[in-house]
Amino acid sequence: MSVAYTEETMSLENEQEKIEYPRPYELYHSNVDGGGFIKGYETQGDAIQAADTEQKTSDYSGNFWVYIYHVYHHEREIYTSRPNWTIINQRRKEIERVERSKELTPQMASSVFFASFLYAQDDTELQHDFFAYFHWIRQQWAVTGECQAAMALYFVEILRDMESSGQHANLDIFTNSSLVARMEAEIQAMTDIFAQPVPTKTDRNRIIASIMRMMIARDYTYLIEKGARPKNQALMSPYERSNPSIYADPQRTFFCRYVLLGEKTTVPEFTELFSDIQTHIETGSPLFKQIRTEQYGETYRQLEAIIRFHNDRSKNKVDLTILRR
Repeated sequence: MSVAYTEETMSLENEQEKIEYPRPYELYHSNVDGGGFIKGYETQGDAIQAADTEQKTSDYSGNFWVYIYHVYHHEREIYTSRPNWTIINQRRKEIERVERSKELTPQMASSVFFASFLYAQDDTELQHDFFAYFHWIRQQWAVTGECQAAMALYFVEILRDMESSGQHANLDIFTNSSLVARMEAEIQAMTDIFAQPVPTKTDRNRIIASIMRMMIARDYTYLIEKGARPKNQALMSPYERSNPSIYADPQRTFFCRYVLLGEKTTVPEFTELFSDIQTHIETGSPLFKQIRTEQYGETYRQLEAIIRFHNDRSKNKVDLTILRR
């Protein structure tokens, strides 16, 4: 957690520098979580060169958080760096191949654990299926005591930041004992699931089908029945309101964005899972055809509803003909 503390301290120092030593050209970063000020420059050339240097550094490190750099002059954006996706994809494959073949580290455990809450959308059964799928694709992983401690600390820190920034409403991690109890229970559930025998191929297919149905149902609950997820936009920055991250967007359709359209996540295990589901859908596999049966007809109707909801609000639309595959 010392990394998060260092980044937070640097961010505060950067903001203080912006106030005390204003310069005409300002360099900002943006990523899937939002954006922030980096440094001011006296000349346009120096600022643009810094943006390109930062971009190259991020790209070579795999740019897992999809950093992009922006130069502003008098509050007007004059330059945006461009990620080199050839280098990014090459480096990501190299890094992931090395890192994910090793034992589960506290950092990896923390990112997977928090993302399981995010994508499960308050469904513990779905969260447990995520853990079971990851146990199948990361059979060498085991949740150690060090991982458990890191997961709890990271979970609390991220939720605190989300509530203070308006990215989630009605959370109070310090007084909401049920939320803390839920976190502790899910840490134990992840530990127990990774200690069980590795799922068989039959188990894996059942898990994928279950995840598909439950993800559709959770999107339907929040977006169709409730209209949106709880956010507090009054606390969000102007940038966050106009460029909402995954945490801040109240109407993001997870199934459409990450499964049907194949957008990448910041956690490789979830990207692999969603790609696996996408393959079943695109090939019209029996797992996908099953939702058109009478037994799962409600899932089929929910899927059509969330696709139409997404298409009404997004330029990047989902082809409705997938429903007939």
